Amino acid sequence: GIPDARQTRFTLDSTGSFPAENEVKASTRLRAEREGEVLGEVDATVSTSPNSDGVVVASASVVLHSLNEAFLNPLIAPLRRGLIKRAEIAGSLDVTTDLPIEMTGLPTRAEGELSIESFDYRTLSLSGARLTVDATPGKLVAELGPTRINRGQVSARVSREESGGEE
Repeated sequence: GIPDARQTRFTLDSTGSFPAENEVKASTRLRAEREGEVLGEVDATVSTSPNSDGVVVASASVVLHSLNEAFLNPLIAPLRRGLIKRAEIAGSLDVTTDLPIEMTGLPTRAEGELSIESFDYRTLSLSGARLTVDATPGKLVAELGPTRINRGQVSARVSREESGGEE
């Protein structure tokens, strides 16, 4: 059946601290439950601290814990034109950069992974997808493992280095 958003309870739990000058630690968890069952969780953390050179470095991390359609549908309800019929998504993203952030370049480091066990939306059906990204200044590697899309299969790898190497 179609999930009823009124039965889904969302909880936002945030903590933060400022242990010293140029240091911030904060975390937030968004959790959805329905009738005692956890439908999904998203954890986000941000921290800053000076490195050995005295440069302030910021790190952020987002972790998705097995989000499913009952979690996602209420969040995108104002934007959707059709319901997500099925979704099991998990993943993580870590980003580290020097402060102040330079908008023209890549972060010092960004790496992450997104797994889609199943995702059905209108006529689009994805399954078994695993996307990984690893980026540093001058280098980017993104890889999509074998993924079923509708009745076909796709995989891809994109690699770019500042020296001009490209795949």
